[in-house]
Amino acid sequence: MTKVRHILFSLFAGGLVTAAQAQDIQTQVYFPNVRGWEVSSILYNGSYGGCITRPLNAHSQAPALGRENGVWYLISPSSQPDGGWMQVDLAVDRANFQENAQVGYGVTAIEMSHDIAVAIARGKWLSAWYEGGSYRYSLTGSTAAMLKVEECDDRQGQIASIRPAPITPRQQNTDISSIGWIEPGHRVSPPYDSDATFLGANCPQYGEYQSLASTNGAFLHLKNNSNRAAKLFWIDFDGHNREWGTAGPGQTIDLQTYEHHSWLLKTYDGECLGGRLIVMGTGDQYLTVQ
Repeated sequence: MTKVRHILFSLFAGGLVTAAQAQDIQTQVYFPNVRGWEVSSILYNGSYGGCITRPLNAHSQAPALGRENGVWYLISPSSQPDGGWMQVDLAVDRANFQENAQVGYGVTAIEMSHDIAVAIARGKWLSAWYEGGSYRYSLTGSTAAMLKVEECDDRQGQIASIRPAPITPRQQNTDISSIGWIEPGHRVSPPYDSDATFLGANCPQYGEYQSLASTNGAFLHLKNNSNRAAKLFWIDFDGHNREWGTAGPGQTIDLQTYEHHSWLLKTYDGECLGGRLIVMGTGDQYLTVQ
């Protein structure tokens, strides 16, 4: 098979790898929990072999999503003879695809088109029918997981070092009534083991700010001109960071919000883009990050 490494790391992810094959494979957890999915990087015979993700506590027969050097794969167990091809019918919600899958080492591997990868990232359910079996699995959290896999693949599996947030004193002329700064003794505690708590360079401390109630509408037009994907978080009325969505490189987000609401735009390194805090005024607010 031309993509032996993909097959081997998918076998390992599915718990189907033999003892002999396992000697050639090393895995490293890249990120332990991304919206309920684990992301790992793979070394095959000492060389980078891609990054994979599967839901935490998934059944051993559950499919895995893998990416190596920009190419996405969907891998699932198979009882078909090695070395051949078979047709697989996929459905992601209401979108249907008919693909040819390569078979080997007890799994099938589909090289995903851009349309399939986008559908899986945005979808709720993945279903597949093929000779000898079928499956249906939830895709809850797949968007965040696949973005993390992209980052892992772009870094060739190298885990980024965490840069601590700089200690920036609050300016004395800060208008607390409009920004919603919270005194240290009244700040909320961050949730345990959540990506929302990972705040690095240029970010405020967790729970330092909150959104203030308002009935005055506002619009945020956000353009991500950087080369990194970033998550947008709304800071709620208690100071918790609530994930709203993701802006990939070159993507634009337009959202309706309210005056005095606070937002964060954060990369997977934990760095906040577009300033320490995005505080809404009235009307339209345009922000381009580089």
